[in-house]
Amino acid sequence: MLGSDAVRRIERMNAMIERERKEHEGKLPSCPRKSGEWGSHPNNTGLAGINQINGKFRASIFGPEYPKGMTPECWEIIKQQPIIKNKRYGKFGGVSSLCEEAMRIKCEWEKAMMSAIGEDGIGSVTKAIEQLKADKHALQQKLDAMAAENAALKSERAQMVEIGELIRTQDNRITDQPFFAVMTKREIVGSEDHDYDRICWVENQRGNYVEATETQHRRLEAIYQGKYEVREGWDRYAMKEIDVFVTGCFTEQGCKDYISRNAHNLNKPFIYAFGSYRNNEYQAVRKFIMDLPETPVTDTYLNSVRAEGIHFAANRMLAAWECGFINDTPEQVHDISGAVLSALEFLPNASPEEFKRDYADEVRASIAEQLRSGTHETTDKAG
Repeated sequence: MLGSDAVRRIERMNAMIERERKEHEGKLPSCPRKSGEWGSHPNNTGLAGINQINGKFRASIFGPEYPKGMTPECWEIIKQQPIIKNKRYGKFGGVSSLCEEAMRIKCEWEKAMMSAIGEDGIGSVTKAIEQLKADKHALQQKLDAMAAENAALKSERAQMVEIGELIRTQDNRITDQPFFAVMTKREIVGSEDHDYDRICWVENQRGNYVEATETQHRRLEAIYQGKYEVREGWDRYAMKEIDVFVTGCFTEQGCKDYISRNAHNLNKPFIYAFGSYRNNEYQAVRKFIMDLPETPVTDTYLNSVRAEGIHFAANRMLAAWECGFINDTPEQVHDISGAVLSALEFLPNASPEEFKRDYADEVRASIAEQLRSGTHETTDKAG
């Protein structure tokens, strides 16, 4: 492409040619020219001189071929321009002016091509394309790795989001940013002269330190209160019941779930809400869980991948039926494949557990056991 300076020069030359043509045809009055201007050269007699010089120049200098290294398009543009006087030389420039212009255009073209495709020409373009392909492949691998990592994080994030919702909506028991704890009761030996909850008698002769039964306790306590001597083998203790921390949770529901699973190992378990005043670490983690941001891009990507899995499963099943590996009627196959494809509607709200195969393995194992024992149902369950 020609530079802006070259375009302006060509436009000026065309304007001057047009003026000479009109003067020659009598449409414009001739204007006297000063020395050094267009038409002032004694050999330049207006349009006739222009045509004569141009014709001789093209025939003797240009010829039919364009210079080596110049595109045909550029050469045609140069050949079509009139030969004018180069004002920089103060005399008729002719061939030297035009050749200089041609060389300048060639240099501009070479610089533009060098900037676009490099020193190796087409080889540079090919190398650039191959490099772009390699970069694209590397970026795709990184994207797949990040997607797999996000999928793993997403499965754990669902439970965190549920905990965050409980934190926002639960009763905080009039406590700022509470830390819910599972507590249990444990007895320690105290002092009868101070605070105690009960008196217990423990047998110490057999080595297993068994606490006295209710009847034994009444008799031993009556003897002791009556100031009589208690027979050997029994020790009397004043017991105090204290609260002991077991575990902590961000939510009260978490404590309830723990007690339901481990109550058989706890003595009188209960839930207590501790304050977290000045506990910056706990408050920061609690706030992070409570304000977990949404991840719509990751959700969309995971759903698209899972949708491909559903399509694959439906296609495999239908292909097996077409090949005769599944002996069902067309109506049954249509219903089953429709049920598989309908899973696409439930993807956005599905829980992480629904993407695991545990349930499928359990049902298949149950069916296999029924088939081995011969107790499976052969009737249509839907009917």
